[in-house]
Amino acid sequence: MVNNKFDFIKASRIAVIISLFFIIATVIGLFTKGMNLGIDFMGGKTLRVKFSKDINISPDILRNSLKEIGPRITNVGKDEKEYIISYKDEKFNVKTKLTELFQDKYEILSEDFVGPKIGKEFQSMAYQATIVILIIILIYIGIRFKFKFGVAAVIALLHDVILTLGFITYTGYEFDITLLASVLTIIGYSLNDTIVIFDRIREEVKTHHLGKEDYSMVVNLSINKSLTRTFLTSLTTLVALVALLIFAGIELKAMAATLIFGIIVGTYSSNFIASPVVLAWEKIKKRSGSKKTKKS
Repeated sequence: MVNNKFDFIKASRIAVIISLFFIIATVIGLFTKGMNLGIDFMGGKTLRVKFSKDINISPDILRNSLKEIGPRITNVGKDEKEYIISYKDEKFNVKTKLTELFQDKYEILSEDFVGPKIGKEFQSMAYQATIVILIIILIYIGIRFKFKFGVAAVIALLHDVILTLGFITYTGYEFDITLLASVLTIIGYSLNDTIVIFDRIREEVKTHHLGKEDYSMVVNLSINKSLTRTFLTSLTTLVALVALLIFAGIELKAMAATLIFGIIVGTYSSNFIASPVVLAWEKIKKRSGSKKTKKS
């Protein structure tokens, strides 16, 4: 008798319904609300400004002073009081505003401009990079395991990406290169977790006689045997990210929050989405095989 501590296969039916609900909510949000794209994808300006040491300045003071344009402020060095100011409104004269507030106690070190056309090219490159990554993953897992495992992994990763984009959309975070890197990191993390479970399924299939035991029992056993490793890996990663979310500056909070959400979703999908897809594939394969036998 196989000891399955928790029936992930049975619970996956409810999990799929929950996932479909959030996927639909994400699609609705993307079409109605849309993502808050950063200057990397929409175009805008970036100024690197150095303030005098005798002036009282901080990211919050700068952000409140320029709230008309909703800038993204990055602290380059606290001792040197250097800041990178990024904003989308190209018509707004930031230099005039800074002179009005701080007179001559600041210096523009550099000024960069990203045009809307370049921003759209970055968008296209981001989409292409994600698609290429998913195709490579499908081929890699198909070669290392079987094609069904590759399909299951890609479905789970698409699930993670869609839900993470929904999180970014509804939180209103500015989607820039940093958050794109976070999404790609989530893909890598989720894939690693999924491969561990797939490897366990492959090993358990070799040691069990599937004629006597149901394939779902073997899949369920594999998930349970990988659960401790999955839990500890996710927990240690989340502890570090929560610390980053609490203690890091506002510039890194969106990245930390997105990674926390993505890792939770990725762990969930490895257990409740990817593995049940493999089982569903196997059931469909057996049904088609039995139909062919009856016809012959």
